[in-house]
Amino acid sequence: MATVMQKIKDIEDEMARTQKNKATAHHLGLLKAKLAKLRRELLTPTSKGGGGAGEGFDVTKSGDARVGLVGFPSVGKSTLLNKLTGTFSEVAAYEFTTLTCIPGVIMYKGAKIQLLDLPGIIEGAKDGKGRGRQVISTARTCNVILIVLDAIKPITHKRLIEKELEGFGIRLNKTPPNLTFRKKEKGGINFTSTVTNTHLDLETVKAICSEYRIHNADVSLRYDATADDLIDVIEGSRIYTPCIYVVNKIDQITLEELEILDKLPHYCPISAHLEWNLDGLLEKIWEYLDLVRIYTKPKGLNPDYEDPVIVSSKKKTVEDFCFRIHKDMVKQFKYALVWGSSVKHKPQRVGKTKSPSPQPGVPCASLNKNTTGSCSLDLRGGGVEPESGKRVRGWLAGAPEPAVKPQSWCPSGRAPPPPSSCCDKEQARSTEMVPWEGYVSDETMGTFAPIVLYWVYAGGYQLILHRRPLERYRLHTRVEEEEKNLVSLPAVVRGVLLQQLVQAIIAMILFMVTSDSSVTVVQPPIVIQIFQFLIAMLVMDSWQYFVHRYMHQNKFLYRHIHSQHHRLIIPYAIGALYNHPLEGLLLDTLGGAISFLVSGMTPRTAVFFFCFAVLKTVDDHCGLWLPYNIFQNLFQNNTAYHDIHHQLQGTKYNYSQPFFSIWDRILGTHMPYNLVSRKEGGFEARPLRD
Repeated sequence: MATVMQKIKDIEDEMARTQKNKATAHHLGLLKAKLAKLRRELLTPTSKGGGGAGEGFDVTKSGDARVGLVGFPSVGKSTLLNKLTGTFSEVAAYEFTTLTCIPGVIMYKGAKIQLLDLPGIIEGAKDGKGRGRQVISTARTCNVILIVLDAIKPITHKRLIEKELEGFGIRLNKTPPNLTFRKKEKGGINFTSTVTNTHLDLETVKAICSEYRIHNADVSLRYDATADDLIDVIEGSRIYTPCIYVVNKIDQITLEELEILDKLPHYCPISAHLEWNLDGLLEKIWEYLDLVRIYTKPKGLNPDYEDPVIVSSKKKTVEDFCFRIHKDMVKQFKYALVWGSSVKHKPQRVGKTKSPSPQPGVPCASLNKNTTGSCSLDLRGGGVEPESGKRVRGWLAGAPEPAVKPQSWCPSGRAPPPPSSCCDKEQARSTEMVPWEGYVSDETMGTFAPIVLYWVYAGGYQLILHRRPLERYRLHTRVEEEEKNLVSLPAVVRGVLLQQLVQAIIAMILFMVTSDSSVTVVQPPIVIQIFQFLIAMLVMDSWQYFVHRYMHQNKFLYRHIHSQHHRLIIPYAIGALYNHPLEGLLLDTLGGAISFLVSGMTPRTAVFFFCFAVLKTVDDHCGLWLPYNIFQNLFQNNTAYHDIHHQLQGTKYNYSQPFFSIWDRILGTHMPYNLVSRKEGGFEARPLRD
């Protein structure tokens, strides 16, 4: 043990002496890998003597979730446990009053939350000092960690405790690194990345892998990862735990200091002794636990709101629901009956894998176990809080509602209403007045109107994209856009103009070939035109899906043609038609010509169709999730749907464009997503499967 500790100290000293720059990045990455291996050896329990975690640490996990109190001695952990749970934990004015793990239970919103008062840790706890390894190993089993800090010196304590927990493989308020590491039998180290890397290169990756005696592996990065991120993935023993920094004894600081602390992320100022802001702390714990309350429903009666079943929001299928009631219930399960907005029929029979609601923010639900082994789920979009008796607004109590709930998340199962009126039976001729009548032909208008509309609509989006009030509607931050995109805005503008010039020339030629100026074109009834619109949309969707998909599958076409469009990893409106000119001809010009011919529409109808297609294409690339956007509400193939396609390079999903997602669903390339609000503002489209 002493030898391992000495090696760790030597490596830490060498890292402290080494300057951090590009020239030393390779060497530092190797040292970090060695350090991680030594710490794993130090933390791995041995089979020699001693046996067990020690008295007071063998606490059985109970309740719906576990929360641990971690902090230095004499910061008020025991006082906080006593106030929140009513459990007695000895309190005194000297350090190390608590020497064992004291459990308590919080009853909050129908959930039983186990709260652990852990002994105070000291600097060097990760190396075994002061029973620190036992304390931190218990903290690893918690769903949420409360780091209790003294308001007199919160930042100093925070940094020291974070260092101890990080050394034991606990990552606080972080998500697992978005990189893929897969061992293989041969082929060496294959390193790929979809973004520019400032921390890792092939040599550094090889050095880290060689330290773990890994010589054949595929490493794929989807963000600018560090050497620590790669080591965490290789180690595979890291846990990512939500954490709340509880600043205690705020009665001993000034209001100015309290205002500063209140602005920091993940902080909750309290005074356990005076019981200040304990309700706010409980609400924050509930938010970080991310639990879902589901109520049992006696057959033929209203749901029982007194005793809910608590499940994690990550495990909210019918099977998870039944397992929480009794494990034998899953074996006897036949089907469930579901009511509510998540199903088309009321009730609807579903299986084990059905989620009670597909929308983000799960509504309160209820279930009944029948004698036949079936279940009844009642999803009425709302529930009653047991404590207050007040009605919840249809979403999980204790979790913030999304700032915007796009209608595409909540399909109603109804088709759009038909038009309220029809045109006259008498056909309208092409000589009817339209704004361009007598100035330009329908063919010319069909060629240049979409181009003009493109720059007006996309230019408007580009102007509002950088308005500060609209930052809360962005799918990606401005910094992320600047860092990830591989082409500048002026280059995008030049590329779009070149493509549109080529397309305009070809479109005019096609119109001249397919049109006859000596024939008077008769406009069909409006109902027929709507039908032609739908046919043209389906034809264009089919053409663009298969051409688009083949461009991804054919390496030559992707490398030399389609990759130009994917240089905009973060799409924006003006870049909607930033393609290779040949791709513009294949996808847009030829696809538009085929849809025009197959649908049988007139050139005048085609003007409106091509303008509509351009508006839809620009909207799909705008990068904003605006409220009341008609395209996002009417079409599932929308901004967020296509953003998934741009973000998941290398995975083959969401090829459909520009209108529907029919072919994606039929051919198995459909990637569903969950639109969630980011803490810093805006939204994020997250894929729902790997």
